[in-house]
Amino acid sequence: MEYMQTAGYDPREAARVWKVMALKNGDYPTNLIWSNHDNHTTRRSYLMAELKNNYSNADFASYKRDTEEFVATVSSLNTLYAPKANRNKAK
Repeated sequence: MEYMQTAGYDPREAARVWKVMALKNGDYPTNLIWSNHDNHTTRRSYLMAELKNNYSNADFASYKRDTEEFVATVSSLNTLYAPKANRNKAK
């Protein structure tokens, strides 16, 4: 989030990414034997706490949003993470 803010982007988008990931892919509990990754909700909760604790004075209106580069990146990610049936249609 610090890098996002330094580059002029809205750090709140980091938390939104994990919300979208959970909505699209589900929010399965972490398998403690095979993975050390937190589930999407845990990651988002951490980022929300970071926003509250470290970015409460940020001027969110001044951050870049919806630039052509951002929209192109989102489109690419939507294609990449689309359900398998939708990926086959895109080809």
